[in-house]
Amino acid sequence: MIVTWKFSFPEMTFSGPDCNSGAWDPIESFKKHTTDLLDQAEEGSAAATDIKEMHDRVHFLKKDVYEEEYYDEEAGNLTREWQIWSIELLKDDYSSSMVGKEDSTNYVRSHGSNPINVLFDWLQTVCPKTRRLGDWGLSALLIDEYEKTSICSFLFLEDGTMQECEMRPETPPDAEKDELDDFDLPPVKPPKIFVSFTAKGDLKKYILR
Repeated sequence: MIVTWKFSFPEMTFSGPDCNSGAWDPIESFKKHTTDLLDQAEEGSAAATDIKEMHDRVHFLKKDVYEEEYYDEEAGNLTREWQIWSIELLKDDYSSSMVGKEDSTNYVRSHGSNPINVLFDWLQTVCPKTRRLGDWGLSALLIDEYEKTSICSFLFLEDGTMQECEMRPETPPDAEKDELDDFDLPPVKPPKIFVSFTAKGDLKKYILR
């Protein structure tokens, strides 16, 4: 099935063990990640196409920098610098033609495989956080080839696990039926919500298959 994804990326910082160095750069880190994946993918395969798409389209924007003072038992009072970033999926001719929109920024088209897994696989390694260091997440609107829609949310947890929650449309409860519950009528169906978890590293088998 062909699915069009429209992503929304909130601002983020990174707290992974390799991200605290002042020399660390998410742009270089992501490019290295995609290059390593390309080395493992079969040339000309769908996996290689997906990896190259994300390599070219994922763009990082530095939004802000702020300092935080903290205490270390050995070194005393120290200052840590936090950089705030946002992600944007650049438009390209291919995505524009597939989505049918001139501005295809933050759109992804999936068919069998999903290129966004390349970005998610990297995000699981760098522990993205909100500005206040809470678990970072993003959302996406999905539209399939039959024009059916759903909403997906993704949370990236401290240990690298990705938590995914998908909500699909459901008929709202009928107030009149609720008043007749005492007459043993069938219960109203709850919204269709699906929750799943993906451990760090597990997305590679879907990217490279």
